[in-house]
Amino acid sequence: MELKKLDMDDIKRRILYGLIILSLLPLITMFYINLKQDKWETDRNFYGKESSEDQLKITQNTYQKYECSSKKITKKKELGNMRYYYRDKNHINFEANEEEYNKYIKDSDIFYVYKPKCQISYHSDNGKLTADFTGKKISFEPGTFNSAELRSITKLVHQKSRSKIFSTYSISDVNKRYLNSNNIAIIIGRSLIWKFFDSSIYNHPYNSKGAITNFRISSKSGNGTVHGKSLIKSEKYDRLYHDFVFYQMPKAKFTSVKDRWLLFSAELGAGYLHGYYIIYFIFFAILWLPICLDQFLTVDSATKNTVICFEQMFVIVAWIGPFNRIGIILSIITILCLLFFPYKRNPFYDLQKDGIDMMEKDFGSFLDK
Repeated sequence: MELKKLDMDDIKRRILYGLIILSLLPLITMFYINLKQDKWETDRNFYGKESSEDQLKITQNTYQKYECSSKKITKKKELGNMRYYYRDKNHINFEANEEEYNKYIKDSDIFYVYKPKCQISYHSDNGKLTADFTGKKISFEPGTFNSAELRSITKLVHQKSRSKIFSTYSISDVNKRYLNSNNIAIIIGRSLIWKFFDSSIYNHPYNSKGAITNFRISSKSGNGTVHGKSLIKSEKYDRLYHDFVFYQMPKAKFTSVKDRWLLFSAELGAGYLHGYYIIYFIFFAILWLPICLDQFLTVDSATKNTVICFEQMFVIVAWIGPFNRIGIILSIITILCLLFFPYKRNPFYDLQKDGIDMMEKDFGSFLDK
């Protein structure tokens, strides 16, 4: 078979198409990794339903002390009796009768009030819960919750925690650990990354209900916050998914060629913190641009790269989406079109044509025999 001599434009175009094919291989791997998330990723969440009401322990029953200024007291006479009202920026609001005023406030620039406070905890190998609860009742002398109130608060914590799922770190923790950087790539990508996190970071298979690290509770007796934390260790391939920042870092290292390839491909995802998404996206767009320019600047419609141009555009949409199954299919179709689609500006056109001619000739000779 005699191959036609390639001119410089054909060589450049062949190199360009080859680079596009190579650039699609990590994207296909990335799409595949995403599809395997429910099988490869381990469940590292701590579920509030694990604890029972009896397992919740009261670890603290004390009071919170607040400093108040007598200058903020407002006096009002109601039905012949003096009433004293207090309000400040710390949302300490109460009223006192004349007896309390004379005993605790009068002749003092500073006085103190108290609220009961308790802490309820649970701990296991999978995670821990800590509930801090402060009562609404304000008194002029230190006081704590009684037994009935503690039972009521414990029941409230259990009821509100049963449906909750907890990760190890919150978005605030991740920001402190990973995003406090002067790296220009991180600064450029921060808004995009967190936009992606806000919309989808909790939508992986194990966080379908929304993994959190704390939530607020309230009742007639007071308000509080329940803090939860997963203590489950991450496995090796959990590192491939963008939500790894919300859990303990896997100890296993990626040393083999296969593992390094998987990690590199995973880091191309739009939501992968400190990944290569932005850099690779720019690189991919640069490769795509000459084909688009060739598409619109070439007059002869037979030479236009319409199929490739649209295929690459759809791959980018699937990449940003991400639409993993569609992304794999479109990437493979693009590669096949680059290699085998017989249009004249395809640098492999002569190879395809000569190969087809040779096969037809051989097949014809075979039939003649």
